[in-house]
Amino acid sequence: MRLARCAGWDFLLEPTLELGFSLAMAPRRFLFCLPLQHGVTLLSALLMLLSGAGTVGSWVEVGWLRAHPLPGRPRIALFFQAATFTVVFLLSVPGLIAGATRRRSLAGLHSRLLFLALPLPLLALAGTLLSTLRPGAGYPAIYTCLGQTNSRLIGQFCTAHTRGYGLHGVLAILPVALLAAVVLLQAYAWVTAGSYAAELDVEDLLVRFSSYGYDVDKEKDSDRDAEAQLPQLTRT
Repeated sequence: MRLARCAGWDFLLEPTLELGFSLAMAPRRFLFCLPLQHGVTLLSALLMLLSGAGTVGSWVEVGWLRAHPLPGRPRIALFFQAATFTVVFLLSVPGLIAGATRRRSLAGLHSRLLFLALPLPLLALAGTLLSTLRPGAGYPAIYTCLGQTNSRLIGQFCTAHTRGYGLHGVLAILPVALLAAVVLLQAYAWVTAGSYAAELDVEDLLVRFSSYGYDVDKEKDSDRDAEAQLPQLTRT
């Protein structure tokens, strides 16, 4: 097995049963300076913070629907938005545990789950934008939503989901901003968690080779000597 580094990436020649050797490539640093373990922990914490805020806010709005009903399209988009934030919040928990415990299986599971769930915030973002910009409701819908309340907060809620004024007001802008941030963070967390799982695989493989009496450091030194002699061989 041979490790080589190039431009912040590590190339690993690892043994396989089918091909003999295969080349695997994975980023070795988070933001070019931090260990991947810290990156997984930080991204999971940020995802948990943003999705947690979105979860609380979305389910509070869902609770308002009993007294302040919305038409079909905004209502469905709101439920899907709340469910998406909840799922992302739950998926952040394995990342925090994997970053704290360095468990390879949990890091790999976290990466796969983030990848499988990535369409959710994308669909929620599209649905929220569509229901905000084109709610498909008119003046009767906003009067039905408002009811007898004089609350400015409920007024913003009803206006944002029925009038189609665009991204005006906190209750219209905040869900879109949170979902957009979650999409970017989740994609980056998926890549980082996958690279972290690969890094733990390499460490486990090195430990196994060392337990069998395979001197990895000696092989690295011999590889460097061979690379140093390569220009001389090409000149001859």
